[in-house]
Amino acid sequence: PAGLDELSEQFIASGHDLHHLIRTIAGSIAFQRSSHSGDPAVPVTFEQEQAFAAFPITPLRPEQVAGSIIQASSLQAIDHSSHFISKLRRFGETQEFVTRFGDPGLDTFQQETATIPQRLLLMNGKLMQERTEPNPLFNSSTRIARYSSSPELQVEAAFLATLARRPTPIESEHFTETLDAGSRNERDRRVADLFWTLMNTTEFSWNR
Repeated sequence: PAGLDELSEQFIASGHDLHHLIRTIAGSIAFQRSSHSGDPAVPVTFEQEQAFAAFPITPLRPEQVAGSIIQASSLQAIDHSSHFISKLRRFGETQEFVTRFGDPGLDTFQQETATIPQRLLLMNGKLMQERTEPNPLFNSSTRIARYSSSPELQVEAAFLATLARRPTPIESEHFTETLDAGSRNERDRRVADLFWTLMNTTEFSWNR
């Protein structure tokens, strides 16, 4: 593909510096392009993606899906400064998830959709269950349910934690209605269900 020869030459010239290569790719206009055309009536075509005129929509790798679930459900960012126990728990959960989900290897970008076992693992697997169940000590969904001052804020916080965006007015209205009633335990469960729902969307597990 166009541009790879130049990247190869730069990679060699840098002394095979991977950090330099990643910075070069991430800083390129092609990498920063949107995956949307801006006009819903004229969607991006495969030919445009191939010519780097739009960013291709691709599924996240298994370890990225696991990492997204773990981070979205965590009370704080998990990074190099996190406690050893947190990093060890993340490593164990990720390894177990990848083993069960399967590694597509070189077929990552050819896989158009998840298999039935993969979808079932996302819906009913151990990681998803443990990370979305009501748990005021470890899971962000329960903290959001208990400490957000209104159902609207609960919905907004859930969307920001999982999809890194605010809900649309229609989404906000729909989910607010489901949260605007019940006891504390019921709210805990409903916000947990909202997290489960958002984590099982295509938007959550695809790079857009």
